[in-house]
This record gives sequence, structure tokens and C-alpha cells, in this order.
Amino acid sequence: MGATRKEMDVAVVIGSDPLTIFSAVAPLPNGIDEFSFRGPPGQEALRAREGGQTVALEYPRNAEIVLEGYVDPSETRVEGPFGDHTGYYSLEDQFPVFHVRRVIERKNLYIQPPSLENLGTRTW
Repeated sequence: MGATRKEMDVAVVIGSDPLTIFSAVAPLPNGIDEFSFRGPPGQEALRAREGGQTVALEYPRNAEIVLEGYVDPSETRVEGPFGDHTGYYSLEDQFPVFHVRRVIERKNLYIQPPSLENLGTRTW
């Protein structure tokens, strides 16, 4: 068996096209990755970019901001509780720490702000 790496490369994408964002949070069955799922509905493959100088990963070429870094699974800190997009809460727990090595920003970047119009009127 080969040597195992303690650290895992991570690329966090902030801002992308709606189909890519949906693919990232969709409850996909085992064996289907988000990049593959994103292709057919959009009728074109996701255009990916090789990670920069600090990570060996791909991420969407149209990303507005990318945080490149790593997670060491043996290093955790207490986080939470958090609410998520499904209406559930996760309790306070130990979670891995994300270390940012590099921030990449698109020239003239644009992030769509969340709509506050219906804040507080949503029912689950």
C-alpha cells in the first residue's frame, strides 16, 4: 500500500453559474460526482481549470473566487450549531480546520447577493 497523505487539498468555489451551484448541493446517488452531473442538464461539459500553485485539484473555470488550501483530518475545532439549506440544524461538534494557502479572484468579480425580500416568511 502507498504512503498516505495526512493533508487533503481543498478548493472552495465562491460564485459560479446556477447549474454548477445546484450540482454542488444536489443529493446525488453514490458513484455520480458533481462535475459529471452538471454536464447533461446544461448540455455542455463543465469547463474546469487545473488547480493553481497550491492544490492538485480542478474547479470550475467560471468561479468568481477560489480559496485554495488544505484540511488535516487530525486537526479539528469546535463549530456549530449551524442551520443548513434543508431546514435542519447540525449540533456543535468537532470539525476539520481549513487552512487557506491562496485566494484567486476573477477580474471584475460579481457575487449575487442573497434576496432578503422573503426573509422570515419561509415555512418548512
